[in-house]
Amino acid sequence: MINLKGNRLSLHDIAFCNIGGIPALEVASRAGVADRRVVFDKTIENSKLMGLMPQDDKVVRKTLSEFGFTMQSTAVEETPADRFLSTIIDMGAPASVIADIYFPRYRETRTVGLRVHRGEYSRIYGGCTTGDVKNGVIVHIWLHWDDGVDRSPNPRRKVTRKPTQKYYDESRYIETDYYRPFQPNPCGNYVGDCVVRAIAGVMRLSWAEAVDLLATENNIVINTDAVFPKVLEKRGFICRDIEDDCRTGVALCNKLQKECRGGERVFAEVGSSHVAAIVPVSDGENGTTYKVLDSWNSSRRRLTKYWISPPEKPAEEPKRLIREDSPALSAKKKSALRVGSSIVHPSFGVGTISGESGSILTVDFESGGAHRLSEDWILEHCFVSG
Repeated sequence: MINLKGNRLSLHDIAFCNIGGIPALEVASRAGVADRRVVFDKTIENSKLMGLMPQDDKVVRKTLSEFGFTMQSTAVEETPADRFLSTIIDMGAPASVIADIYFPRYRETRTVGLRVHRGEYSRIYGGCTTGDVKNGVIVHIWLHWDDGVDRSPNPRRKVTRKPTQKYYDESRYIETDYYRPFQPNPCGNYVGDCVVRAIAGVMRLSWAEAVDLLATENNIVINTDAVFPKVLEKRGFICRDIEDDCRTGVALCNKLQKECRGGERVFAEVGSSHVAAIVPVSDGENGTTYKVLDSWNSSRRRLTKYWISPPEKPAEEPKRLIREDSPALSAKKKSALRVGSSIVHPSFGVGTISGESGSILTVDFESGGAHRLSEDWILEHCFVSG
């Protein structure tokens, strides 16, 4: 998860996120390349197709390429921005530019949208002036030519790399009393998509459906604490602070098991940069128990807060047991004492009720003749077979 307050965004995160501007969307619309909403929807579509976050550099690259932008190679990195843009101007063709530029004046990298036209370049998006651009240094740059003919001086080559071998700790993925492995990502990627996984788990959605739901907030960076609280609260989830008796996932599972009878589901913040779902799951002979759903066992990590859903069903009432001496049971038994009913007497054996006078019944026994007995005595000492 990206915590906006923590300021832990990479260059490619900044290329799309709201706190640094979203130039791919804005430059495309302002330069007439494509409508902003079209670019946004295409980015989300590529994210779902690739199983990656929308701000991932691979998704950014694919989306921009589909709208005619060409990423320049690393050969242009650390090149003075004014020198590179002068090369583009000399080509004499109008173009749109998205550039990550380091500004010594501000001591930081900013993403800027530029237009090259009629022998000059001008800023159309970004937190700087055209004069600042002249003194900047290129980090990354994308070009789009208005006529669709690519004249890139340094186009990025396509490189096929072998997948990186990741260390696999099997113990982190074994189901326990408080943890169930959960990896809904369609490509099996572990890509910092914990918000998407947790939303999928807590709302019973596929990974792609969870991406779509988070994207309804119109923010390309969907795995952030600027997005998921709004999505949860719009669907009735209530935010709660962590109490002293449920500081970890294990403790919260125990608390939910005791207090929740309506199938409530929980979206929990784990530490400062992770989230997970905690839901009731079928656990074989043990019935339904609360467990943490995550791609790794985070059940013993410290929690900071959580959102709990409304009950999905009426809370289960404990079964009411009727005591043997309760009025309800006595009335039910007395209703069975009617003419024609059979009883079993401890001494006279089987008998049939042949008459009644108030609460006194006449019973004809097969081996003991007729006897008059009270209803209460019969209920206390005899078996009534009806």
